[in-house]
Order: sequence, then C-alpha cells, then structure tokens
Amino acid sequence: MPLSPVLAAAYEVDWYYPPDANELFAFAKGSKRIKAAIDQGWADWIHSPQDVEAVKRGYYYDLSRDHDGRPLYWMAGRWLRFAGGEWEEVDEEEVAHAGRGDHTVRFIEKFICHTMDPWTGDPFLLLPWQRIRVQELFGWRSLHSGYRRYRQAYWEIAKKQGKTTLLGAIAVYLLCADRERKARILGAAADRKQASMVFDEARDFVKAQAVLAEEEEIECIESKKRLIHWRSGSLYEVISSDAFRSEGQNAHAIIFDELHVQRNRKMMRVLRRAGRARRQPIRIVITTAGETMKSIWGEERSKAMLVAKNERIRVRDQVMIASAEPFHVSVEQLKKEKANRIVVPALFSPLPAGEKVKFVDPKNPKKTYEVELSEYAKRGQRFIATKSNLEIPVGAKAQVLTDWTTDHAIRIANPSLGSTCQMEELQDDRENALDNPEEEAEYKQLTLNIVSGSTKDRWITHAEWNRYESKFSWRDLLERECYAGLDISFTSDLTALWLAFPSWNPSKGERYHKSSVAPRIDLLGLAWVADEMFEKREERENVPYRRLSKLSNFGEFGFCRCFESRAIQYDTVGEDILKIAKMFKILSLAYDPAYSQFLVMPYLDPGGLECIPHRQGALSMGPPTKRLVELLHNGELRHGGNPLLDAAIEGAVLAKPDRVGNRYPVKDASTSRIDPVVAMLMSVSLATDPPTSVTANAAWTGAAGSGVYG
Repeated sequence: MPLSPVLAAAYEVDWYYPPDANELFAFAKGSKRIKAAIDQGWADWIHSPQDVEAVKRGYYYDLSRDHDGRPLYWMAGRWLRFAGGEWEEVDEEEVAHAGRGDHTVRFIEKFICHTMDPWTGDPFLLLPWQRIRVQELFGWRSLHSGYRRYRQAYWEIAKKQGKTTLLGAIAVYLLCADRERKARILGAAADRKQASMVFDEARDFVKAQAVLAEEEEIECIESKKRLIHWRSGSLYEVISSDAFRSEGQNAHAIIFDELHVQRNRKMMRVLRRAGRARRQPIRIVITTAGETMKSIWGEERSKAMLVAKNERIRVRDQVMIASAEPFHVSVEQLKKEKANRIVVPALFSPLPAGEKVKFVDPKNPKKTYEVELSEYAKRGQRFIATKSNLEIPVGAKAQVLTDWTTDHAIRIANPSLGSTCQMEELQDDRENALDNPEEEAEYKQLTLNIVSGSTKDRWITHAEWNRYESKFSWRDLLERECYAGLDISFTSDLTALWLAFPSWNPSKGERYHKSSVAPRIDLLGLAWVADEMFEKREERENVPYRRLSKLSNFGEFGFCRCFESRAIQYDTVGEDILKIAKMFKILSLAYDPAYSQFLVMPYLDPGGLECIPHRQGALSMGPPTKRLVELLHNGELRHGGNPLLDAAIEGAVLAKPDRVGNRYPVKDASTSRIDPVVAMLMSVSLATDPPTSVTANAAWTGAAGSGVYG
C-alpha cells in the first residue's frame, strides 16, 4: 500500500541525519544525554574516528561489532564492515534496509509528540536505546522477499524508562504507516486495564496531531478501546485477557505490555498463532523482570537469555535485556596479533574500565587468572581489553557480579537515565532499600531489573546478612560442641548439612542467655547436588556449583559435592556425614523426615548419631526463623560467608503467617535453592532450644524455648 501524499511529502525532507558529519560529531560531544548513552554502551555511533568516517560516507550503524571491535554498518541494503579504506560485505542473505528502519524512526519523531508534562507538545525524539531497537527491528529485511527479518521482539527493562510511551508510538506507526492493508494490531496485557495504558498513549498521540486525526482519518472509539485507520481499513484494539475469546485472531502485530504479571500461559499460546496468515507479522513483548522464573514470563525470559548470550541462534528474535544481574563470561581465544585482548561471547552487560574479572581454569578450578579492564567494554561487545597480557586458557570462565548498591548498577539497568528518571531519585530508593528486605526486593526488581523474588515476603536484607559475615577458622571449632541440621533431597533440590556451634557449653547444662560467656553461634555447612547438565544449571541458578566443590571449605570438603547423575548418591552423603561427625562433637542431628529412609536409617543411626526428626511446618520452623533474626539483630551470629548459604538467604521468601504469627522460608515461593537455609534453621533450633528429653520416633513440635519433643 503506498503512503498517503501527506506522509510521502514529509519523508522528502532530510531532517533526521544532519548533512554535515562534523556538525553531527560536535552535537554528540555537546549533548550530555548522547555522551552518557555512548559511554554506557547504549549507542555505538559517532564514538570513534571510524564511526565519523562512516557517517561522512552516508553509512548507518548497528550495535553489532566483530571480534576486532570494528562496527558493522548497513549501506544500500547490505551489511558492510569497514576495513580501513574499503568496505567488505558480510552477508548477502539477510540485509538491513536503512530506508525502512529510518522510515519508522522518522515517522515517530515527525508525527508523534509528547502529551504529558514536562514535554507536552515537544516532538517524540527517541532516546539512543529506543532508536537502536526500532531501527534494527524494522530495518532488517530478507534479501529475497523484502519482508522483515524479525518476527518477535523481547525487550526487558526497568520501570520508568518510557516503555509504554514507545509502544504507543509504534502502535500508531503499525496502524497507518506500515503499508499493510487491513492490518490488525492487538494490544494485550495481563488485564484490560494494563493493556489500555498503551492504547491511551496511542489515542493521545493521534488527538494531538491533526495530520493523523484528519488527514490520515484515524478515528478513536473510546468505549471499545479501538483506533481505526479508514484509508487502509486497519484496526488497533485492546483485547481481553480471556484466552478462550481471543482465538482466531488474524493479527499483523501484537503488542504485549508487562508480561511479568501475566498469570497463565493460555493467552500467550493463543497469540503465538495469531499472525500465521500475515506476510510479516510481528510480536513485541516489553516487560520488567518478574518475581519468579516459574511463570510464563520466566519461560520467555529463559529463551531470550539464550539468544542474548549467543547460545541459541534464532534469527527471527530480537532481544534486549537491560539488567544489573550477574552474568558469565568465557574465553573464546586470545588475540595474538593484538596484545592484551581477550575474545569472549557477546557481553550481556557493559563493564567499566578498571573492573577486575577473575577467570577460573577449566581443568583446574583452584587456579584463577585475574585481569583488569583497560577500557570500557560495551554491551554486546565480543572482546575485553586488559592491562596485562595473561595467557588464559580457552574455555576459562568468570562470573561478573555487579554490586547492586552502586551507581554503576543503576546506569546499566536504566538507559533512559537523565530523561525519564533521575539518578538522585533512584539513589533515594536505594537508600530506603538497604535495611528493608521488602523494599530491597522491590528496588532490585523494578529499578535494576533483577529477578529477586516476591517483594512482599522477603526475609533478611543483603546488608543485614553481610554485616555478620565475620570469617573464622574451622579448626577453631574442632573442640567445640555443635548441633546439626540435615535437609534431604531426591533430585533437583540440594541435600544440605549445617552445623551450629554455640559459644556456651550445652553438655554442662548451659543454655542460650544462660551461660557464663557472651552468646554467639558460628555456622559451618556444605551441600550435595546432583545434575546431568551442570553447565545449564549453573547458568540458570547463577551458582558455580562445580567450582565451589573444588574450593576449600573445611577439612577435605568443599562447599558442595557434585554428582553427575539424576539423583543424590546417598551412600556417599552418609559416608561424608560420618566423617564430619568424627571431626566435630555433634550432640544431636535434626533432619527433615522426607526421604530420611535413604540416609538416616541405613547410615546415620548405625553410625551412632542421635537423629531427631524435625517437621517442616509453621509450628516447627516458625520459632527458629524468629530466633535467627534475633541472633542477627543482637550480633550473636557468625555465618562465615558460605556462598551457598548467602545465595539461599538472598532468595528466601517467607510463608504467610499462621494464626499465631509463625512464618518460615518456603521453597515454592523462593527464587533460589533454600535447602541450606532449612538445614541451618534446624541446627539453630537445636542449639538455642535443645530437647529436654527424646522419646522413640519423636519429632520437634514445640515453640522456641520449650524443648518439647513428642
């Protein structure tokens, strides 16, 4: 369908790219917003002399860079790589059409204006990250058919970044300027109210521009949440979240807002099939991080992460995830011709100059290589420049942890910083989150785009837990009495053993707050984990199990023992626990009755350990949960910084209180493996409130301080 005369005339004016490259470069250098975007990795253009030369010659840009860090440009419908004086073709099968990508950007910036203060009436000038995403999404074309390459876009970004406004502008473009007759654009979300927010933006854009409302004959039917473009017969409407009434849709485009609050999979399954009869259907999903990966958002996010990390090639999927969460980097090769440069897969997040990255030898986990970045590494870049020229083996891996309490974490997760949100406001939110577990989880999720579990029932803050990380030597515990807690698993969960060493002497009748010494409990523990595909599990859970198994924890034990199998090998676990019982004076061991027949009866009971079943409900787990918080607040706990326990505390979510207010960590709601926490709580329960007597087949059921078993 040809463009209307009004739109066609507007596109004759070259208003988007300044004609003079030097003027463009000066503009970029003087713009704080563009300079910040370039420095933070959100924009690659006009960043180097090569980029300036490319602009002079009329070439355009993309985020893609080769292993040498040279940018790839598109020109005349083909991808080209600048080789210092000449241009070489990259791929003839799939091309980027500069005109089509620019067509979308020019429409938005020419015909859409802001309708909300403080920018009311101003043109909608796309931010660098928005321009890159839009140009790439609408610019990539098949060489043979001319249709769009991408069929799906997954954009995950923090709150207050202009997501809904951008979707509203794209919806108007798809309605009247995408050259599709009888296009049907569907706005979807978890509920009609959420989906209507994008519609309201699109409606206001149309009403604010006479050329859209009158010349383009776009009519708004407010009662039905519809926009109709009469010239092309196209329709944009909000659809119900009732999946059964959404069957049979013939959609040209689907705009799905805030997927992370979608309650079930039905609607997404239906909408996946909605555009099969169209020439170039497109589905745009834009969202913030959810509370748990056990959801439709988690499924879509997992697929998108594989694409973002280049672990899965899906040429029809465009992915952008802006997050401050941890990510892994591996060495692909060292560039011999360029010293101090390491080739890695596309970086998930940018790394600042001066950042220290510790790579672990793939054959010897105890051997590490620490490098310091000599220059800023951009998001998506395939190499890092280092200050030293270490010979790091291919396959070496490193986990990059971004401290969520820093300004750097805010910058990499908020590409609209300085425009739609301000650093000072986000810093205030961070200060409020430091000592409040619920606000910490909410800050991580909504501001840093980190999966951090439920924002309502978080237990212990990161700052509060790390306050008592004090290191101690396990050898100092050899002569002290202790109590043990054992959480037993079968397949995917961890089997965890934790020891609680009280500073008082239980065998002499001393008790918590009734001893001759200042009360304190030291914690020591380890876990056993089984999986046939540890690499994928480590990526999924952000826990380097295999490396932790090789690091020294106490005695001959690492922080965990890994089994390359589907299930835990109980004979090995039993032998390990009996070895530990010979090292430390374990007075009694509390265990979760589930699967105890595989471990307690055949190994621990015959080994001479006093084993007591500890039920896992609110009555049994609520009191030690309260006791642990009391110990933390009083400074009476030293946990030693065990990485498995740290990860478990980070993701632990409490159950709803029972009628007497008991709350305890629950596995289904938590975002990490909390088995170490469960084992630790059982050991603390015995240490602070030991049993006064134990009868056959007894189980702990009493409140803290009663010492009642029965």
